[in-house]
Amino acid sequence: MHAPEPSTDESLPLKAVDPVIGVRVVVQSYLRGNFIAMKDGEASLAEIMEDAFVFDYVADDIPGQIHTLNQETGDYWIAMPLDPADALERCDDCQELYAVPSIYWDGLEHFACRICRRKEETQIYQKASGARSIKL
Repeated sequence: MHAPEPSTDESLPLKAVDPVIGVRVVVQSYLRGNFIAMKDGEASLAEIMEDAFVFDYVADDIPGQIHTLNQETGDYWIAMPLDPADALERCDDCQELYAVPSIYWDGLEHFACRICRRKEETQIYQKASGARSIKL
């Protein structure tokens, strides 16, 4: 008995849901070696792990989605866990580690958690409006 031929269909039936803190994984084709990536909410293929989409193993129901992928593509997909440090970003202000969906990136070089981002927005508003903060 041999493995079925992999599908050449580029529209993969994998979806991402809003992640919660959990085990982060990338999904890789065991037969071809490529990874699942996400572009504009649609699954696609990536040649290197750095371009792979990071899924939450539990919240994204990876076992169920891999089962569906294996059946629909004829390939054999596996979930590869990531080192937690690789799936987190450090807030540049408070230095705490946060899951990627919980952290703001300004598009250039600054990462800020929600708390620090809120503080920054308040300071910007106060400077722009001339408002004075009351400190006791």
